[in-house]
Amino acid sequence: MANQDTRQAARHFYETLNQALRTGDTAVLDGLLAPNAVDHDPTPDMAPGREGIKGGFAALHAKFPDYRCEVEDLIVDGDKVASRITGRMTHRGKEATIHGIDILRFERGLLVERWGRFENMPE
Repeated sequence: MANQDTRQAARHFYETLNQALRTGDTAVLDGLLAPNAVDHDPTPDMAPGREGIKGGFAALHAKFPDYRCEVEDLIVDGDKVASRITGRMTHRGKEATIHGIDILRFERGLLVERWGRFENMPE
């Protein structure tokens, strides 16, 4: 996959993810996640594959229905993307901000692997 195609896949993934998080409709992610996608840093009790990843985002929406992520930096190398992300949400009546790094790997436009770390995630 060429760098430009990978960049477009990543941008489309984050745009669609924001839509899913805004609406709670994680089915919009079906065309972006490989069925056997692997999250190497899953949340506790996250099921494997596409359905597990969607379930993790559904739980995030349930806890923080106004959550939104902003891509601050996007660096592409072949089929991988390193992203610096800022997440914003309301927590206990106050604006909360988290920062994180994602490394995403795409095949044919589908997310197949994710590694990531976020700091300051509200409980």
